[in-house]
Amino acid sequence: MKNAFFTVAFWILGWSIYAQPELQLNGNFELELSKGGEDSHFYYNGIHARKTDWRLSPVEANLLASVKFSEQWSINTRLILQRYSGNAFDQFRLGQLNVKWSSAEGPLEITAGRFISPFGRFNSNQFPMDRTFIDLPLAYGYYTDLSDRLGFMNNSAWGTLRIDNVPDWGNALHYWGGYVDGLQFAWDMEEGKTRLELALVNGAALTPKLNTDPLHWGIVGRLALKPKYFWEQGFSFNHGTFMRPHRLNADIGDLSTFRQTMVGTDFKFGFGYFELSGELFYAVFKAPVVQRDGDVSFRVLGEESASSFAGYLDFRFEPPFLPGSYLAYRIDTLRFSEIDNQPWDDHVLRHSFVIGYKITPYLLLRTNYSWQYVDSKDWEQYAFRSGLTAFF
Repeated sequence: MKNAFFTVAFWILGWSIYAQPELQLNGNFELELSKGGEDSHFYYNGIHARKTDWRLSPVEANLLASVKFSEQWSINTRLILQRYSGNAFDQFRLGQLNVKWSSAEGPLEITAGRFISPFGRFNSNQFPMDRTFIDLPLAYGYYTDLSDRLGFMNNSAWGTLRIDNVPDWGNALHYWGGYVDGLQFAWDMEEGKTRLELALVNGAALTPKLNTDPLHWGIVGRLALKPKYFWEQGFSFNHGTFMRPHRLNADIGDLSTFRQTMVGTDFKFGFGYFELSGELFYAVFKAPVVQRDGDVSFRVLGEESASSFAGYLDFRFEPPFLPGSYLAYRIDTLRFSEIDNQPWDDHVLRHSFVIGYKITPYLLLRTNYSWQYVDSKDWEQYAFRSGLTAFF
């Protein structure tokens, strides 16, 4: 499929090549020292359950390539080597592959293929040197008790039900990788002040990859505003299908009727050496409700519409006496509505602190410490991470 994409892309672009194509390469590599609380888990705080002791290992390596054929046409790719579920550094994947066309004199851009979802602000900061914190916000990194194969699990935590001999940990509100497959249109309605992005994509915000059986669909958009030089504001939405077929859900019915709808707003204020930014999300799900009867069996209780709220707030300070450094604090929460008079997952609250220093223009050091509280759980889930990122 990827070879076919390249063939079609070059065929489309062939007529527009009037000059020598221009190749641009960028990359980065991150090494991390980490330690986690005894109840840590990759699906809760990013630390693998078998790697909670002191650990020094690579986290991620990226190679980005952009081939610019003209002022209007380009192909963009991203190759990723990273740790699989926070464990071994051996997962290779093609993160991005798209063709982009930009109008010569107008404000329109069209992108086809695999690209960054326009939802929210966090997705656009894909690389370590672009992010203040090492931790992912809860909306992107904390897996909830909602499975894209079974729906809501009634009165049972995920990880106890095994599907094809693999624990099902549910899904985050938004896929942590940030990429979607589809077609995107972007308009700079007022350059530097107003931008509108709309995309037809491969499913709801929680969908991690392209599914064709059934064919998932979704629509996502964002309106970005800059009312003042110190103020940026965004408004986003995402609606689509997410349930994947499996022998365990064969009796549930038409999977395309189950949807996720998410709306959000993001903001950024900058005042001298201080910055305040964050995001707020509200998600509504329609999904089956299942009751666990055994390790690999369940029964369907019905369907339910339930919701969740997530939000984080970042405070960042850049000391004027040490250029290239910063201090930051984040408060982050995830909350759930009720099914059968109880929340469909446990509420979460997390605090994070980070110190960052750009040692050279191409070398960044960040040290991040976080701890979180989970309702109804006496868990020790602190996480210490210190990451060194080299980039070009």
